[in-house]
Amino acid sequence: MSTQRAPRRQFIKRTGFSVASFSVLVQEGRGKSLQQYLKEISPDWEPRDVIAALGDTLIPTYEPDYPGYRRLEKHGITEEVLKGLKGVGKKDFLTFNEVSKDFFGKPFMELDEEKRADYVDFVMGLFPEGSFGVSDFNALSRTESHNRDVSDLVESAELIDEPKELDKQVAMVLQRIFKLCRTRVLTVFYRNFPYHTIERDAKGMPIPTDQEHQIINPNKSDIITGWDIANFRGPLSWEEELERRDRFMKIHWHGEQEKDNIY
Repeated sequence: MSTQRAPRRQFIKRTGFSVASFSVLVQEGRGKSLQQYLKEISPDWEPRDVIAALGDTLIPTYEPDYPGYRRLEKHGITEEVLKGLKGVGKKDFLTFNEVSKDFFGKPFMELDEEKRADYVDFVMGLFPEGSFGVSDFNALSRTESHNRDVSDLVESAELIDEPKELDKQVAMVLQRIFKLCRTRVLTVFYRNFPYHTIERDAKGMPIPTDQEHQIINPNKSDIITGWDIANFRGPLSWEEELERRDRFMKIHWHGEQEKDNIY
């Protein structure tokens, strides 16, 4: 599968800082309060909208080379993601959407794809370094717990003199929404949605995809899923198992006595 266009959103893996042109000071009572954001949130958006946009940002779709999250919308992937986020309030999702306006000019839902990626970069920068398996983040964000010399982290961005301010309570909402949604989106996608469950009969017994050899594999070839993108083939088919048996039968395994004679 081609990954030629993947660099557009390498923020999930890359190090270095080149997206945001500002630093952020996170502190209690600095910047707009959470209550102010709650008064300003737009009722036009639903949690589902925010999750769908965030999922598409985390797992982009480059048809036909890199089919990602968006392509599985017609199969109900966002509804599946929502099932694991029932404890998260609507106001938190809409706050996540609204905060973007003060740093990127528009709510998250109204940003183009590149700016959405920048906003996610920005939110990732609110976490301690290495929180997501990378050594640094692109966002030029600094918190009290991990202040760093920003000049050492900038590649091409030119910082403004005064850092922008973000209330600590607001930052915690952004962290919570991003962490929960990221975990849930990646879990659902790479667990092979929509072929993530095993078909069962009326008694709850698994229905083998190969009755004769009792092989169970929920994956199908009509949709490219997370398993396919991760190059995980799932359980072997009977033909694949026979091929591997034949291959290993041709290997000459030396017995202990033969080893002694050789050495």
